[in-house]
Amino acid sequence: MKKIYILLTLLAVMAVGCTKVPETAGPEPVTDQFDPAFAAELQKRGYIADAQHITPDEVAAITELDLSADDENGDPLRSLRGIEYFSALQVLSCNGHQLEELDLQANTVLVSLNCNHNWLTTLDLSHNPALTTLHCQGNDLTELNVNGNPALVTLNCSWNDLTSLDVSHNTALETLICNDNALTALDLSHNTALTSLNCHSNVLSSLEVSGNTLLEVLDCSWNALTSLDVSQHTALTSLDCTSNTLTTLNTDNATALTALACSGNSLTTLDISGNPALVELNCEGNFLTSLDASRNTALVTLSCNSNALATLNVSNCPALTTLNCSNNNVLSTLDVSANTALTSLNCSNTTLTALDVRNNTMLVDLQCDNNALTALDLSNNTALVTLICDFNRIPSLDLTGLTALTTLTCSWNALTSLDVSHNTALTSLACSYNSLSVLDTSHNTALTSLACSSNSLSVLDTSHNTALTSLACSSNSLSVLDTSHNTALTSLSCDNNSLSVLDISHNTALTLLDCSYNALTELNVHENTLLTMLYCNSNQLQSMDISNNTALEYFACDNNPGDGTQFPVDAWFDDTAIPQYFTTGSWMGITITYRKK
Repeated sequence: MKKIYILLTLLAVMAVGCTKVPETAGPEPVTDQFDPAFAAELQKRGYIADAQHITPDEVAAITELDLSADDENGDPLRSLRGIEYFSALQVLSCNGHQLEELDLQANTVLVSLNCNHNWLTTLDLSHNPALTTLHCQGNDLTELNVNGNPALVTLNCSWNDLTSLDVSHNTALETLICNDNALTALDLSHNTALTSLNCHSNVLSSLEVSGNTLLEVLDCSWNALTSLDVSQHTALTSLDCTSNTLTTLNTDNATALTALACSGNSLTTLDISGNPALVELNCEGNFLTSLDASRNTALVTLSCNSNALATLNVSNCPALTTLNCSNNNVLSTLDVSANTALTSLNCSNTTLTALDVRNNTMLVDLQCDNNALTALDLSNNTALVTLICDFNRIPSLDLTGLTALTTLTCSWNALTSLDVSHNTALTSLACSYNSLSVLDTSHNTALTSLACSSNSLSVLDTSHNTALTSLACSSNSLSVLDTSHNTALTSLSCDNNSLSVLDISHNTALTLLDCSYNALTELNVHENTLLTMLYCNSNQLQSMDISNNTALEYFACDNNPGDGTQFPVDAWFDDTAIPQYFTTGSWMGITITYRKK
């Protein structure tokens, strides 16, 4: 009996020893709860090990997630399904995809969200009370509720379709960017911490910011504002109220202001004497009659063009590098002698009779066209790259020292001679409507554009100008024109001369040819297959063959003698299919006939 007991005991022990103890099971995978493309992107960027096997523990501890699209990261995502398992997520960036929805209800500790440039039409942030930064610009949002986000410091909801925006609960807000929406009103009375506001390109008719005295940057341009009170904004450094309907603007107390843009309003006066730190001022397109910048010694850029200025004082602006005072029709004097740092001066379309730029030795760009200048001394302006002085009364120009000049426009003056032999960097020369009898461009081998029409030229040698793409030499006295070296020409206007022969067989890049009003007896355009405009009217042509010029859109051939009764044109069509802008009918008894070749 005892032996049987011992045997049973041993068997029991052996049975226990052979029993397999079950292992502790890990968390169930949640792979099926993830959008496959989202899962693949997570693996690609190293957030998870295997997109085919995702567990809650693997993603629950992740605090930052950057999924923003770039050129190296494949197709755009359409869904972030599975984001709810990132329970510790604080920072999410998913810019530049094609997300139509974004469910963040489970991401309750989210602090920063960047979902710019997606296809979102709604965005529910009611479960994200910790949000301090929200960037959702460039979506299709028609409404945005941020009432449940009291911690918001930065909000950018620009480039959406919002018609209203309530930020009354966001008292911590410091930066608000809501430009390019359709907002008709914006209440900022509860946002006294604001330092930066950009609400440009909306439809605001009023903007009350008198309580936002901490503002440093304010851009309310391109709205419908009739008034703007910034009189108490002593911290303001940048103000842009361009393109509104303001009639007055008081910036007296904005002593820290460095940039002011108030163009496109209805201002008749502008006092900037209280803005000594001003570096940039753009007040173009108003009705200002005078502007005194004598106390703005830090001014670097001034655009006051398109006003009604009779006086402009920049005498105490030694740092000024750019001045545009063009289109002030009653501005008859301009003193820039103290502005020795000037690199760009545009005083075109005024009534200046004199302009002294001898002290402006750093000038690179000078535009003084459409004035009444009778002289222009450029002897000290050796840094000039661009000179535009057309539509004046200048009889002579000394360009000897301007070796850096690339663009010269001096048309519509009283020039009888023009020496450009020292200006070897010239790429563009326009000297039409003068009284030039000679023009030597042999040293200007970089020229790509030459306009010398309406002079008294009997000879024009362009053989050294092999880079020319545009040549206009109309209304001269040319009897010969050799363009065989100008193989890059795309535009040639040589009308109103005395040409009897014109060989354009080497100019296969031509798209425009105007050789009207000459004495041509024949014209071969067979090689010029790129021509879209051809004007050969008023010559001595007996016929034309344009059968190879199927790119033609405009064709004028009237007032040629033909055979006395007809002017035959061989084409790729016949009289039943004449293109719209081709000459048809009869002139002086000569009938134009199109024949399909």
